Amino acid sequence: MAFTFLYLDMLLPLGIAGGMPYIALILVGMWAISRKLIFFNAILGSVFTIAGFFLSPFNTDETVAAFNRGLTVATLWLTVYFSLMNLRLLEEKERSDLLEKANKQIEEESGYVELSRDIALFTNLSRSLGEAIEYSLRKICNFTGWPVGHLFLIGEDNKTLYPAGIWYLENEKKFKNFQEVTKKSRLEPGEGLPGRVMADGKSHFIFDLQSDLNFPRAGKPDQIEVASGLGFPIMIGDRTVGVMEFFSSDHVKPSERLMEVMDSIGVLLGRILERTRAEEAKEKHNIHLRQLYKRLDSIREEESRRMAREVHDNLGQVLTSLKIELSLLENILPEKKPAVDDSIKMMFNLIEKNIEVVRKISRELRPPVLDSLGIVEAINWQGTTFQEKTGVKFFLTDKTSKCNLDIKRSTTIFRIFQECLTNIVRHAEASEVHVDFYEDSESVIMQVRDNGQGINGHEVNSITSLGLLGMKERAEIWGGDFTVFGGSSQGTTVKIKIPKGS
Repeated sequence: MAFTFLYLDMLLPLGIAGGMPYIALILVGMWAISRKLIFFNAILGSVFTIAGFFLSPFNTDETVAAFNRGLTVATLWLTVYFSLMNLRLLEEKERSDLLEKANKQIEEESGYVELSRDIALFTNLSRSLGEAIEYSLRKICNFTGWPVGHLFLIGEDNKTLYPAGIWYLENEKKFKNFQEVTKKSRLEPGEGLPGRVMADGKSHFIFDLQSDLNFPRAGKPDQIEVASGLGFPIMIGDRTVGVMEFFSSDHVKPSERLMEVMDSIGVLLGRILERTRAEEAKEKHNIHLRQLYKRLDSIREEESRRMAREVHDNLGQVLTSLKIELSLLENILPEKKPAVDDSIKMMFNLIEKNIEVVRKISRELRPPVLDSLGIVEAINWQGTTFQEKTGVKFFLTDKTSKCNLDIKRSTTIFRIFQECLTNIVRHAEASEVHVDFYEDSESVIMQVRDNGQGINGHEVNSITSLGLLGMKERAEIWGGDFTVFGGSSQGTTVKIKIPKGS
């Protein structure tokens, strides 16, 4: 182009050719957005403009021609200046656009990170799966601006999706029809939006729900009030266990990054679901174990009652009969020698001791006072007996109006009290034990306090503390509470709370 202009400049006389076309070279450089090209073309144009002064035919005053050529060179470099300024503005605008785009991407990514973090924190602290899902639905809907969120869970057959009944609705009245249709939905793998997600374990998106042939809930345009939908899986390992779906009233398309974030949230919620199911299974197992323990305890108490009755009635009657027969034999002997008299007295003493042993065994197997007078009197009898045997002073405070616990709950409290006394003798080195009996509208509470050396936290939580574990299990059979606390030189307090029952 430069040589073309030079050729034309050489053909035209100086009065006509002034070198102005060389400015076009500068504009080419500006169009190419290249400083080097602008400067190169400016230098080339300046050289050719000056060269044209000497190569063009003369038909005018040389001074005027030289002035025009100088003016052309000045104009050319002025154009260079403005081109460079324009180029600088373009570069600044480009940098500004790039910076704005980068800031927007950072802000968007920060939003995704904050969304994932908030859901992770809340779900890890949540007390139930429903609470975690409700929070996740609300956070995702608020983040995306989509007004509807819902959860499908896979049934026990591992094939059919059922609505979980957990929703986020920006406007319940507006989306009532869609909610009712969804409640009746039962979807197989590949069927509808959730079915597609279930089939391959990946996120799916439907831009136009009305025109999609595989969206059974579409119905008429004025029935469902949603236009676009997004579904993503809740995963446990490589297994899909649920599908979260979101809907917009407008036709929108989510970003690829949003789809990725949804997949990661699905894995997170899958872990929460897995943990919840494990806790539910554990709780069912614990309930089953408590029921077995309750049954075994009941059988044991029944057997103790039977053995106490058998020992008292049968063995006690035999010993009483022997005592009577020996007394008769003593009376019918004509002459008693000293050796015979001593033997008879020795047998009387042995029988009396055995009768007392039988009574003791019978009381320990099943205290009669517990069945006849109730738990408070049984505690008082056992505490008084404990004081007589050990020298540890016993104090009972009964604040109940009339404690009418059934015999099974009374037996549980009594056995726990016996274990408390055993621990006091073995470990506490106490001189006093205080028992407080009181009640509220639903429960009976017994608190046992001693003034011994106290129990530490390690002993309370140790799995080797079988006595404490046994007392705890006995209380939990009835849905009760068992707590132990104390400290060095502060004694130990055991508190048992048992529901009264019907």
